[in-house]
Amino acid sequence: MDQETSWWKRILREPLLHFLLLGILIFVIAGILERKRDKADREIIIDNGTAKRLATIYLTQMGAMPSQKTLKSLIDNYVEDEIYFREAKKAGLQEDDEIIRRRLVQKVKFLESDLTSVPTPTDQILKQFYDSHRELFRDSATVTFTQIYFSPDKAGTDVARTQASEALQKLNNQLHPPSRSPGLGDPFSLQYDYSDMDRLQAKQIFGDFEIVDSLFTITEKKWRGPFQSGYGCHLIFVSQKKQSTILPYEEVKKDVVRLYEEAYRAKVNKDDFIALKKNYIVILNYNFQR
Repeated sequence: MDQETSWWKRILREPLLHFLLLGILIFVIAGILERKRDKADREIIIDNGTAKRLATIYLTQMGAMPSQKTLKSLIDNYVEDEIYFREAKKAGLQEDDEIIRRRLVQKVKFLESDLTSVPTPTDQILKQFYDSHRELFRDSATVTFTQIYFSPDKAGTDVARTQASEALQKLNNQLHPPSRSPGLGDPFSLQYDYSDMDRLQAKQIFGDFEIVDSLFTITEKKWRGPFQSGYGCHLIFVSQKKQSTILPYEEVKKDVVRLYEEAYRAKVNKDDFIALKKNYIVILNYNFQR
């Protein structure tokens, strides 16, 4: 009996047995953890928070809370998307995908901006911001004018320009030229008369052509042209101009508050990124030549 006990003691003292038992223990624990991870990877939990978030998104987009039937459909779609998302991650599809990378970056930036709390600025702070960024509160120069249009569709651009020049000479030879005379030209698919048009609107209507700059530089109360646009040739009579001015603080206070908050968030986010970047080591190891 003593000899048998002694044999067991020698076995239990063997380092090889210790390693074997430790290996079995690690294997068992790893298996348990793997099963737990596998279970977690396969579980898609739809709790009250998820359902509420889906309902809130629907409310924002549709203007009403979803019915139970609609909510079930939203949840089904969410589950489908989540399954595909997890399968994509398993397949490593998110790696080196520029579109996904850009979307994730945008989402993080959005979350950072959304979580940035802006202290309520005093009127003094807002006025200082206004004074430092006055150009942000400049209104647009505008023109009020009428036109005579000459189409290139009949005989080409050169002929249209010649016809416009001849019409301009006739108008300016008159002692009191009319301030409106669309009948001298061709039918125009848009308006003949425009009020308080700014440069952006002019560019949207006539295209990036000489007529846009000319509208804001020619003298008032006189026929001028011909000017080229994306449609053809035009004679222009500007009846009124309004120069660009800096709008008063009280008139644009709401815009001052909005732009101040945007600038504040941008600065906080920039400072946060500088601090975040310190956690990373950027290694520039490339030899790219254009």
